[in-house]
Amino acid sequence: MIATSTYQTPWGPADQVGYVPISTSSTSSTLVAAVPGSYIVILGFTLSASGSVNVKFQDGSPADITGLFYLTTGSMEVAPMAEKSIYGVCKTGTALNLILSSAVAVGGGVTYAVIKGGQ
Repeated sequence: MIATSTYQTPWGPADQVGYVPISTSSTSSTLVAAVPGSYIVILGFTLSASGSVNVKFQDGSPADITGLFYLTTGSMEVAPMAEKSIYGVCKTGTALNLILSSAVAVGGGVTYAVIKGGQ
């Protein structure tokens, strides 16, 4: 789901705000495709796992944009969306990826913004 937006970030208004559900056991998953000339910002997320796994977000360069989240069976990591909250920023023109340390089922979702221009 993507919608046009006036959501404010530290860099100005977001051009689009979207939500993507997470349901994967792949060790590398593209959550949001690269948008040429724009960057992707994580505004909030939830993660849960069916087993022990380390999880992080990367941009498509690939560079880590968060640290590791250490999940165990049934655990949950929540980063709530709040005014001007930012949990990770991709380099301009790169995708948002989810990286798992092993092939364990992970679910949840990510709320993100797409902002035109460089950062």
